[in-house]
Amino acid sequence: MLLFAAGCSGLAYHAEKDPDRLLARYDIGAPNTYKNFTTCSRPGCSETSIIRFSRREWQQVVDLFTPPSGNAAEERRAIARAVGLMERLVGPKNDTFADEARNTLKLGYRSHQLACISESLNTTVFLQLFQRQQLLRWHRVRYPAHRGVLDLTKPHNTAVVEQNDNGALYAVDSWFRANGEDAVVVPLAKWRDGYDPGRTR
Repeated sequence: MLLFAAGCSGLAYHAEKDPDRLLARYDIGAPNTYKNFTTCSRPGCSETSIIRFSRREWQQVVDLFTPPSGNAAEERRAIARAVGLMERLVGPKNDTFADEARNTLKLGYRSHQLACISESLNTTVFLQLFQRQQLLRWHRVRYPAHRGVLDLTKPHNTAVVEQNDNGALYAVDSWFRANGEDAVVVPLAKWRDGYDPGRTR
């Protein structure tokens, strides 16, 4: 249990920092090409895996952004779907294909279960790839965000994008859902306020 608690703490938010600086802390190089990039494959990013996509695999991602989104909201929907697709493509390559939603104490080693630091770092890697392959028109990738502890809530982390025309920040959170499902994309302020898509209202 301590392993999974540790896997969702420790990412202090620095709005002006380059997300690549955070990735480097976990021995993840700047993701520039789909032909060779690194992902976390264990909780807390204690282990990483080099991923290689074929042109055909990457084309599936490109197709989600084709034609280019007509507005920022449409692009956020494409981002949510593309993060899920990336997880489906990456999962068999780094043994996270059966990663379940949130944190679970899975028995056996058929597939690694990720906690939210690894999820937020992997999503940041995916977003950086989208950006550097010029798939993003309305957003840019920002430094991941953290919530919890000081406000007496559970610690949690998320990847972040900023809307180019107005500076609005959005959480791109893949931790809430199982491997391959669409990421949750909501305004960062709402996410910081404890947003949980599974919470009954």
